[in-house]
Amino acid sequence: MAKMRTITPRLVALKARCGDDKQKLNQEMMNLYKTEKINPLGGCLPILVQIPVFIALYWRALGAVEMRDARGSCGSPTCLRQTRSTSCRPS
Repeated sequence: MAKMRTITPRLVALKARCGDDKQKLNQEMMNLYKTEKINPLGGCLPILVQIPVFIALYWRALGAVEMRDARGSCGSPTCLRQTRSTSCRPS
């Protein structure tokens, strides 16, 4: 990202010079990236690593919210035992 900030004025100059020719602008930008050894997708890699973690946290939080209002086999919110007995004595 720091390298991208340093070449921003050159990119603006390229956009002004190429004008409406999108194909030529893209080709000139790729050449600039090659000469400066910049990967334009380099900023996406940390996000791709974090996405599974965020999804897992979301699922975990969703499960916790569902368990908040769960009732046990006897109907008591304090008893979450899933037993076959009909009587449940909350402690």
